Amino acid sequence: SVLCRVIHAGQLETFSQLYQDPRIATIQQLLPDNLSPRDPQETDGVTVIYKNPDMVEGLSDLPWHRDCGMGGHAVMCPMIICSIYLYPATEQTGPLKFLPGSHHCTVGFADASDPDAPSGITAELNAGDISLHFSDVMHAAPAPIGKEGPYRESVLICFDRTDFAHHRGDRHYNDALLDNDDGQVENIRDIIHHSDH
Repeated sequence: SVLCRVIHAGQLETFSQLYQDPRIATIQQLLPDNLSPRDPQETDGVTVIYKNPDMVEGLSDLPWHRDCGMGGHAVMCPMIICSIYLYPATEQTGPLKFLPGSHHCTVGFADASDPDAPSGITAELNAGDISLHFSDVMHAAPAPIGKEGPYRESVLICFDRTDFAHHRGDRHYNDALLDNDDGQVENIRDIIHHSDH
């Protein structure tokens, strides 16, 4: 087991104040009017991501996906994810890749490491940079290929629709990923393989 993300980081004072940071407030002014900061105390209100080398399972090696791809699109989107990079995001340290324009079309499952998969574009980012993306844009986060760290670490905050809660009922969307008795998160390619059989 390797730590790859903390989904309740907003419960720590340092992270709970991020949405009030003047720099974040300036960014929010550029967003559509119907989006507001997520409650930092809730699940995924503030998330810290740790990229790990040689990972081929779980949430540390993500194939092409949409954050709303497990049925949440109608109540989540347009949601904007703001990533704040604590260490560089490159092919060596753990990239973030995007398929531009993919929020306007249907794209099937594709493993980012598959040579036949779309290549997309890699966002080359440095420590202190931020990126913004709609949750329904296809993106991938493959494992770093470099043999020495530091590897990418980033803090994610979200801006949700104000006219709907980001989920309905008692369970969070991520609970579907966290359902295994052993506490491990299956890689999406394995979930899809199991559903085919």
